[in-house]
Amino acid sequence: QPVKIRSRYKDGDSLKGVEMDVKLDVKKNTGIILDRKEFETDRTGSGIEIEFKDVSYSMSEQGAYEYIRRTVIGNPHARIVFKDPTGRKYTFERATDQIPPLPKAVLPHPKGVTADDIIDLCKTTNKKRFKNLLMDSLSRVSAKKIKEVEEATGIDMNKRPKSITWKEAEQVVNQFDQMKFMAPPTSGLKPIGDEQIEKGINEILLPEFSTAITRKPQAYRGGVSFIIEAGIAYGGKAGRLVGQQKKAEIMRFANRVPLTFDQGSCAITEALKSIDWRRYGVRNLDDAPISVFVNIISTNVPYLSTGKQSVAPEEEIVREIRQATMKIARKLEKYIRTKKAAKNEEMRAKIFEDLVPVVIKQSALLAEKDVPEYDKIMDEVTHKAKIMDMKHRLKQPEIEPMQIVITEDPKTRVKTEYEEYADYDEVAEDDE
Repeated sequence: QPVKIRSRYKDGDSLKGVEMDVKLDVKKNTGIILDRKEFETDRTGSGIEIEFKDVSYSMSEQGAYEYIRRTVIGNPHARIVFKDPTGRKYTFERATDQIPPLPKAVLPHPKGVTADDIIDLCKTTNKKRFKNLLMDSLSRVSAKKIKEVEEATGIDMNKRPKSITWKEAEQVVNQFDQMKFMAPPTSGLKPIGDEQIEKGINEILLPEFSTAITRKPQAYRGGVSFIIEAGIAYGGKAGRLVGQQKKAEIMRFANRVPLTFDQGSCAITEALKSIDWRRYGVRNLDDAPISVFVNIISTNVPYLSTGKQSVAPEEEIVREIRQATMKIARKLEKYIRTKKAAKNEEMRAKIFEDLVPVVIKQSALLAEKDVPEYDKIMDEVTHKAKIMDMKHRLKQPEIEPMQIVITEDPKTRVKTEYEEYADYDEVAEDDE
């Protein structure tokens, strides 16, 4: 079935609405509009309705609810309403009104194309010469580079694109891999931003501690640009609940989109598992109440398969993920160390608070003197000022829980482990 889209948007000073049925041309990666209707509206916003066949619905880590929950974290500007097959409706309110800028379209980089890509370009182009197709369809490909390819492969670059064979396309791609190109422009890369990542994490997970980082653009395979973003949430609702115990949760994203399958084979998982977490105050990552967020931004994410659920372990990507995570993990280590020191100081102070007054009173009694004022001395002995300073440094900004309104049909209510992530407002069906 086609996808149903309803969009309400501003057009100058007026509001307009449009409803469309859309299908996807997978070969051209373009939408096909089957039906289009305009309607009047008094608000803005977009909605999408999709039908799926022969699928099972579950509340597991690979289920629809978890996918949407992570989508909200990676896209804190979005307001998402989701109704599951049991009749329960989840409304995730946006955490920020700051809308991310649209990325600029950029041409594919020669280091990132495959023989399939070359053949597809040749089939759909109206160019008369193969060299013109390559120069106009790929970034950083100049006439000088074309000549270099022609000399190395022996392929006539003036031949018609539709006459290019698979073998020739493969030769061109292999030659691209051996050549040096300028990195592609980074205008097509739009990161979430560390502040927005923290907002998304804080709104959903309500952690004791959170931090995030957006790294500078890097390149893999000698020319494909990418950016790594990472975030850590500790305590609160961070981590995943397994039975009655909290386990570490790895949230993988590619261009803001959650990756929920094939975690074990992903470069993100490999990079995080290779870190010595004990150096950062975490004895065992698997058993810690931690959520680790990693987002890779690239116009050509190196997926391991056509399912696009795991990232290939390119050396540069793994290194960047490690560097980003270790940098924010140092802040986590400082927080854990300060928290432990504050707890030790409080335990020490409690001993003094219990024993010192008794000693002073008994000493005064033996000396047959009045009990002296000892509050000031007690504050010095118990390091009260030091403890207050530690608690101030540990204190996180006040965070209002994300407004999640859940409407459910009592007859079909199914209790799940994910109920802890949401605040429930029982709403009558008529009030939806």
